Amino acid sequence: MKITELLNLKWNYQMTEELMALLFDKEKCLDAFNRYMAAQPDLTQDCFLAEFQESFAERSALKQDYTPSSICQITAALSGQAETVLDVCCGTGALTIAKWSVNPNATFYLEEYSKEAVAILLFNLAVRGINAEVKNCDVLTGEVFASYKLVRHGKYSSIEQVPLDWSQLQVDAVISNPPYSATWLPKNDERFAEYGLAPKTKADYAFLLHGLHYLKENGTASFILPHGVLFRGQTEGTIRQKLIDKNYLDAVIGLPPKLFLATDIPVALLILKKQRATNDIYFIDGSDLFIKQKTNNIMEASHIKRIIDTYQQRCDVDKLASIVSLNTIQSNDYNLNLPRYVDKAEPPVIPDFLKEAQELLNITKETEKANQQFLTLLYQLEITGTKQQIDEFEQAKECLRQAFAPRQFKTQVLKKIQSLNPDNYQATLFDYEELQEIDSFIIYKQKQIETLQNIKTYFRAKMFV
Repeated sequence: MKITELLNLKWNYQMTEELMALLFDKEKCLDAFNRYMAAQPDLTQDCFLAEFQESFAERSALKQDYTPSSICQITAALSGQAETVLDVCCGTGALTIAKWSVNPNATFYLEEYSKEAVAILLFNLAVRGINAEVKNCDVLTGEVFASYKLVRHGKYSSIEQVPLDWSQLQVDAVISNPPYSATWLPKNDERFAEYGLAPKTKADYAFLLHGLHYLKENGTASFILPHGVLFRGQTEGTIRQKLIDKNYLDAVIGLPPKLFLATDIPVALLILKKQRATNDIYFIDGSDLFIKQKTNNIMEASHIKRIIDTYQQRCDVDKLASIVSLNTIQSNDYNLNLPRYVDKAEPPVIPDFLKEAQELLNITKETEKANQQFLTLLYQLEITGTKQQIDEFEQAKECLRQAFAPRQFKTQVLKKIQSLNPDNYQATLFDYEELQEIDSFIIYKQKQIETLQNIKTYFRAKMFV
């Protein structure tokens, strides 16, 4: 069901004002909720997400990329059981809805800059009967434009606009899909004091440190961020190093590209915990766990389950996951780029030596046969022209006779191949210089083919003179 159809709106620009007015009119609000529920929506995900993304999201100004259901499900599962949850840059509530579906009795604290998104967010929370506090605010500066408290009464939640005090707030779980590489005006405060400030053109770590500030000592924080946070240097590198040295980073999970509606960018899920039993980091590269569709990719239930099960089992999995020690991370200058730690390369297919040798022998025999046929044809060729032209043509024929004359090639490499000892094969492998000789031999053969093509071009041209 579209939000515009639900509210009988004719134009999209009316949506925010009309929806906010409806939410504070008890009679109209109850009627809208009942009509929404009568459509039997899937309450485990944000049914208005695609419509909002297409019609209302401000991608260029606010870098709004709303979280796909698959990433929401993974984040909800990996952020653990929680009585209190903070959703930073929550949008219309997709992450919170997924988390609520597995933690229905939790209280949620949500922050969002866009007043258009907040209007739909409040609807999504209230129609599900979620207990929540919502700030329409600038997360990084702390400026609050409006704040709301939602309390469940029966099936739905009431909404009241009230001031909120989060100065002592500490939560069990932080979830966040902030705007990627947004600009901001760096200003130090208690959230950033221990780590330093993220660069003004990339606020990714500023959002992370903001969420981490509200996390309990035994809590779990999950941030969906672009891959650049894993390896970019300067101040971001300093922040990353401090987080790792404090043993806060628990896991890095790479997700497939093109999961979002409006961007192809691949993202990683960073999981942080302030209290950990080990000081290693768990890397999962799930970049190939998707089904390709026409406009974007999707993760099916089996892909989502594979990521969740792998994280929970926390063991090395070939081409998927690896436990990496702190010493290894430090030796790589705190670079967390996934290919350094999860090798997805397939081993080269080693050809059947006997089969290839037999094929080469057959080709050589056919080549010798073709050579003799060509030489027979060559003896018959004559041209008319000046004496110099005739002499040059005969010289060319003589070069070709010599080129196609049968001969034995006895290089050192060929001799070594012939002397391979099947009982001690490893002892007879080639060294680097011998492999280079094979490469030179192949290049020579390729040049031979190119020259034959040029000779063919010459004869073809003479046919039409």
